Amino acid sequence: MKVKEKNRFKSHLICGSFILLFGIYLISIKYVDNYYKDKMDQRNLNNFFNEENLPTNNIENKAIVNKKSTINVENNYIAVLEIPKINIKRGLLAIDNKYNNIEYNITILKGSDYPDVENGNFILASHSGTGRIAFFSNLNKLNIDDYVYVYYKKIKYTYKVNNKYLAEKNGTLKLSASHEKSIITLTTCDPNSKSKQLIVIGELVATDSY
Repeated sequence: MKVKEKNRFKSHLICGSFILLFGIYLISIKYVDNYYKDKMDQRNLNNFFNEENLPTNNIENKAIVNKKSTINVENNYIAVLEIPKINIKRGLLAIDNKYNNIEYNITILKGSDYPDVENGNFILASHSGTGRIAFFSNLNKLNIDDYVYVYYKKIKYTYKVNNKYLAEKNGTLKLSASHEKSIITLTTCDPNSKSKQLIVIGELVATDSY
């Protein structure tokens, strides 16, 4: 009887150890994957500013960039969003890029205007909550008069938050089209309610070269 119990204990111990090791393996794979994704994101970010600041008529400099860059053209950033208060500095992809998707990145929504459109609305969405792609998890911490920056085509666009509200989450984003200045709209799920979405509006207050 004792031998059977001992064998059963050993089999449970082996099974439990296997499950534990397999769990550690999965966590490690996820960690390593996120680590390399973060490294790639940072490299893309650095390349965005380096390439943007090169003289456009310098053929030698262009050749150096092309030689050093190992980034797939599909992942080239066209703009960078920076929100210092909530520690965001994230590259953005073109509207028609297949990775301009909420499951990969902060997303420029279809129908959005780019920052250089006069009286346009630059609309960005991302996940909140937890996980690597929850880039707007702290968007609710933005308040009126906080600043949001967008770097686009060698121009730094400075937006000042002037509105923040909740709307019903129904798969569409209803925004007022009547505004006299260029604005940015940031949206994500409300962390306190599954049926609401948070909308933060910023008004363009300055443009500077960078």
